[in-house]
Amino acid sequence: MELLATDGMLVKRPMLVDEYRALVGFNNVEWMSLFGDSNIVLGYAAHITRVHGCRNIAVNREMFDDHFFDLSSGLLGEVAEKLADSNYRLAIVGDFSGCASNTLKDFIHESNMGRHLYFVADEEEALKKLGGS
Repeated sequence: MELLATDGMLVKRPMLVDEYRALVGFNNVEWMSLFGDSNIVLGYAAHITRVHGCRNIAVNREMFDDHFFDLSSGLLGEVAEKLADSNYRLAIVGDFSGCASNTLKDFIHESNMGRHLYFVADEEEALKKLGGS
């Protein structure tokens, strides 16, 4: 675990961990087995609600390491691409107003104009974004 924490490139991404298992890499069948039939999954600091049929996910910003938001790592772009390719939608809930990187600000703006990845201030806004078609 210490080695993985020092070099994110060692982990096949995306990686999702809940109280039951860890999913490493994106495999639509595995992700659907986790999310099954519901419309929206709400994730909190150490918990992801397990439901079936989910295509929409909302998680708190704190679930992600700051490295995730560093566009030079490629992780955020890779996740955005996987979401679009697989028709999943993700809302990341948190305060992004203090972003120092203009590149990240632009990425957030463009993502919020799209249909698969949103950066929102609160859970209510996440539900509005994910509730739309």
